[in-house]
Amino acid sequence: MKYLVLLLILMMLTYLSQAKYSRDIQKSGIGPENRMAASMAINPFNLDLYIFGGINEVYYNDLWVFSLSSRKWKILYPFSETPGKINLDPRMNPAGLVRNTTQEFCIYGGRSYSKVYTDLWCYDIKKFKWKLISTYNSPPVIKHIAFTYYNYENQDFLAIAGSDIFSFDLKFYMYFIIRLDFRSKFWQEFNLDFTFYNGEFEADGIKVPKITIHYYESAIYIHVFSEAKELQKIFMYNLETKTIIISSYSASLRCDFELKYIFSTVFNDTLYSFYNPSTVLGMNLFNYSDISKSNIENFNIMYPALCAYENKIFSFGGRLYINSLKTKKVINSIFEIEFLENDKFALTTISENYLSPQTRFAHSMHLIKGNFYLFGGKSQKTYYNDLWDYNPITDIWKQISAPGDSPSPRAFFASDSEGDAMIIWGGEGSDGLKNDMFLYNAFKNTWSKIIPQTSLVPSKRKAACIALMLPYAYIIGGFDSYGICNDVWKFNFGNNTYEKLSFVYESAFLHCFAHDSDIYIIGGDDFKEFALDTNKRILKVMAVETLNLGNIIQDIFINLDPYYIRIGGRDITTDSLKNFIDFTFPENEYLSNIDDYPSASAYIFYNTSVYYHGGNYYTTQVTPFLDLPRPKFAKIDLFELCQDIGCTMACAKGFYYKSNSCHLCPPGTYNDLINSTKCWSCDPGYYNPSQGASSQKQCYPCPEGSFNSEFNGKLCKICPQGYSCPTGSREPIIIGSFSIKNAVIQPVMYKGNYPSQIIFIVQIGGGLITAIVLIFTISFHKLRRLIPVLDMYSNLHFTEDGSFLQIRKNFIGGFFTIIFVGICSIAVISVMSIFFLDNVVESKSLIPLVILEEEVPKFYTNFEMEINLKNYGDYCEKQMMSLEISNEVTCSNNVLFYTVNVKRSQNSISCRMEGTTCKINYKCKNCEINAESYVKIDLQQRQSYATEISINVTSDSSIPESRSSVLSILNPDKGYIFIGPVPNEFYFSMTPSLFRSSVYSFPSLLTGYHVDTGALPQIGSQNLIENMALSTGVSIKIVLQKVASGLYTERSAKQSGILLASSLFGTVTGLMSFVGGIMSQSESVLTKKKKKMIIKHNLKNVIKKEAEISSMYFGVQEYYVPRKNCFRVKPSSDNTPIILSIGESEKIELSYFDRTILQNEIPMESDVIPFNNPKNSENGFHERNMSENML
Repeated sequence: MKYLVLLLILMMLTYLSQAKYSRDIQKSGIGPENRMAASMAINPFNLDLYIFGGINEVYYNDLWVFSLSSRKWKILYPFSETPGKINLDPRMNPAGLVRNTTQEFCIYGGRSYSKVYTDLWCYDIKKFKWKLISTYNSPPVIKHIAFTYYNYENQDFLAIAGSDIFSFDLKFYMYFIIRLDFRSKFWQEFNLDFTFYNGEFEADGIKVPKITIHYYESAIYIHVFSEAKELQKIFMYNLETKTIIISSYSASLRCDFELKYIFSTVFNDTLYSFYNPSTVLGMNLFNYSDISKSNIENFNIMYPALCAYENKIFSFGGRLYINSLKTKKVINSIFEIEFLENDKFALTTISENYLSPQTRFAHSMHLIKGNFYLFGGKSQKTYYNDLWDYNPITDIWKQISAPGDSPSPRAFFASDSEGDAMIIWGGEGSDGLKNDMFLYNAFKNTWSKIIPQTSLVPSKRKAACIALMLPYAYIIGGFDSYGICNDVWKFNFGNNTYEKLSFVYESAFLHCFAHDSDIYIIGGDDFKEFALDTNKRILKVMAVETLNLGNIIQDIFINLDPYYIRIGGRDITTDSLKNFIDFTFPENEYLSNIDDYPSASAYIFYNTSVYYHGGNYYTTQVTPFLDLPRPKFAKIDLFELCQDIGCTMACAKGFYYKSNSCHLCPPGTYNDLINSTKCWSCDPGYYNPSQGASSQKQCYPCPEGSFNSEFNGKLCKICPQGYSCPTGSREPIIIGSFSIKNAVIQPVMYKGNYPSQIIFIVQIGGGLITAIVLIFTISFHKLRRLIPVLDMYSNLHFTEDGSFLQIRKNFIGGFFTIIFVGICSIAVISVMSIFFLDNVVESKSLIPLVILEEEVPKFYTNFEMEINLKNYGDYCEKQMMSLEISNEVTCSNNVLFYTVNVKRSQNSISCRMEGTTCKINYKCKNCEINAESYVKIDLQQRQSYATEISINVTSDSSIPESRSSVLSILNPDKGYIFIGPVPNEFYFSMTPSLFRSSVYSFPSLLTGYHVDTGALPQIGSQNLIENMALSTGVSIKIVLQKVASGLYTERSAKQSGILLASSLFGTVTGLMSFVGGIMSQSESVLTKKKKKMIIKHNLKNVIKKEAEISSMYFGVQEYYVPRKNCFRVKPSSDNTPIILSIGESEKIELSYFDRTILQNEIPMESDVIPFNNPKNSENGFHERNMSENML
């Protein structure tokens, strides 16, 4: 049992060691570039098709072999001179054949744009060598060549036929046969005796005839094709009898265009000649009148390379016509045309047309939104700068023509990509090493060159590595003209500057990648693993135990976090290629093998597979050819490999894991992580129309005039009429719904603080208190007796004329004394309030600064700036950990702040996000502004951009409790956003101010600045949304221009304390006199009224006494008069006494004498109102004789 287990383990290890995880994307592999007019021949021993030369946009001289048994392409590189090296040019339409006896592939002749060749070359299939065959009696330069290769009597022969190029130019055609004996290397000519002058047929529009030549059963047949039936001939040269038989035939060969090619073969005694796209003419070689004409369905190809074997014809390349010859394209397909009965043909595709980049190595390939972008590289001595796009879903390559400033042809360059941006740096070209940098924007399909703004740059080099950590790129190692480099450079895309950071071990062909805040550096010609901390700029050696794989370079490296994979490469110590695949985990390492030896290949990780293209050519593992490219495009499925070794399958960026497989992120989402289970949504205001996005930068802000209010936005909606939608809008904004308020705030002239409210309160309160005191003292008898004691006007009391002046105190004087005290208190408090609260006057003036500096040499102030970036693309506020608590909102590490010529004792900067607006607040304490002072802010985050920038500068004025503030707003051009390294400049004038005060309530000799708008703000870097691929950062420069004049402000008192005292004294004395005068007048009126009351009272007593006496003797007539009314007594003709009733109870009897007196002394009414007694007489008067009663 033990041995059985060991046997099973050994079998498993043997299986794994022989695992074939590498698979060609195309089943047949990568074949020749698409071309036409190539040469093709078949090796009947192994059924290999050999293809040489041809033309597309250029002429070719490469040699390929396609195995009909394995259906695989393979390129054959020579280790010798190549046809065309001596004669300068590659060629098209050469004669091609495989010599059966020597197993050589030979070509003869052909032509290029400027030459027709007559040389003979043979390629030794076993030794991989071309050699030029020297021959004798070489044929002339032939136009319209036809050839056939045959073996006769155990000798190899090449027979060609055609027209002398010199006679062709004279429109005189003399066709002949020339045969080469490979053994003797001697050309033998046979005259066909077939000559004509084409001018005879020009009137009929006859084209130049074409010929084919074919060997069949010891005879050579030459078939002449022509529209003119007079020229339709068959020549048969009998090799045994050495005789020529000329026969005529008749066939309709009229064409709409010139015969472009002719090919013939013999099958079942019939000579089949192929001409035009798909026409086949069959002629029985034993009966020339037996002619058939047929077509090959779906074979509309011009200029293919053709060869025959048994009952099949093989076709390679050519120009394929589609849709009735209206559309055409050059292809590299291989078709098999099989002869059937009744002149029918079966067309089969045995190698699909596959357009792909030229074979190369030392190039790059990057994954952008699910597509592969391949650039540059080298093939032998040819450098490339072409750009290709591969869609893995449709398996279609497409060459990209991108406008702009593109890189020169190069190889061994450093490259990396993020989002839609692909960076190309340095490398090697035909003109030497390079250190330039280029950006390809896949979203806009444009190239641009990045010009550094620093003189200190990395040396020109190749084989360096570059890692993007936007907005930075890190360039490490490589080869320069002095040898291996060991430096690390940091390039800042925010301001296009280089910075030299550190040193690593000397190495080239490193792998470097960004992870969190570190740049990992792995591999190289002396394998090590380092990590560069980009924050601390410290290079750390990673403690990783790896298997001893040798000094491997140019391998495939895939970071799958937390492990990485290395595949293949070249061991520089043994100069041999490797076929290992190494999984390096944090805890262990696993090593396996694949069935390929990739080296110097371009590669990417897509879905669960590693795709690689090209690389170094090799014949065996230990025989790599470093200048020869390998036609290879394959993938290694890691899912299959992980099933064997038990690792966790990883999904590439742009994919998410679900249901045991990886899926592309749908439009409107992205995933920038390896092996994620979900895709992240694009925020409102952004959109992503493509699937497979692998970066947040592929979520584009909605263009101006559109908006998106939802997550996972695929497209943006058009802004409705009457609304405004700036770039990156989440919701439409009603036009006119927002406005700028308080754009400029400046200190105003001092207006004082007139205490109107205090005065009002004092007046109302003082009046109420005085009234309350009076009412209270009058209401109580004891207090009322004290009022005279308060009398301050004892010398101002009323005195009748003729009476002595008496100083006395009385009630009236005390009463008015209380009133005086109340009024005086109100007046004094009011005057004091005005003095202390509104006793300041201010004056301002502009004075040359040199004069002010004599009093105050330095002007210090506190000022602050609020910078608002509207629709900011990133998050400028520093992200806090969930357990981290901070009262101060700090800025992200990539928000950089500089001050120039601003002296300060303390400053602070904070950032916060309010919706989509980034608010940056800068505070400077005890700051001095000097000439050419400015503040610069660089936001260098991954998604740094803005649609509007506003700057609010606020400074403390020298005037106490006053500030000066100015708001300036800058908008980009229509359709643009603020993004890029050139700063957007804002200008503010800073006027020094000095404050002086002679009022003790204000400090004196205060300094400050008054802010005002300077020049108009200037737009810096702005760009279209389509150019956001690598454009990053927003730069703001706030220029503080110190003015040469200063503002002098002085405050002083309106009146002094002496003036206050004198005014108070005058007010009190005046009020005292005023109140005393009123008291005196009031007392006079009251005295006179009292006197009248006494007289009235005495009169009443007299009248009452007289009435009592009169009533004793006379009758009494009684009248009623209301007491409250005055009355008037009318004179009477008799002496009848009248009783005057006053009210209801008091009655006065008036005699005639009394009536006469009252009429003179007392004001009376015009009529006497009689007492109305309804029980008495009709006139309503009540009369009665009182004598009896009174008696």
